[in-house]
Amino acid sequence: MRTLIEEARNEKGIAVLPYEEYQWLGFFDYMPAWFFKKFGFKGVDRDGRRLLLFFDFGRANPPHLLHPRVKVKEAKGSSELVLLWNSQCPWSGWMADVVRSKTYSHLTLRLINTDISEF
Repeated sequence: MRTLIEEARNEKGIAVLPYEEYQWLGFFDYMPAWFFKKFGFKGVDRDGRRLLLFFDFGRANPPHLLHPRVKVKEAKGSSELVLLWNSQCPWSGWMADVVRSKTYSHLTLRLINTDISEF
């Protein structure tokens, strides 16, 4: 972390989306918030369980979370699930693979790769 902070000194800041306690799939403390706070990261936004921490070099307005605009469309007992995924987030790609591998009689699936899609 010290190397990252030193290497990023010419940037405006560093943002991370850590987890609090055991929220990463419930298995282990992956990217814990306490670790980043120890190096001076401060909480700048929260949305339920999501937390955004920021290390400010004094040249930026703090970032904020994008809040999802979810619309559930129900049509005769069926709903549409729209999953946005991106190769920069391995977890989202894994989740897209899990969703693709299942059959849902009550759901219409739409998976959008944001690497190549404009939405």
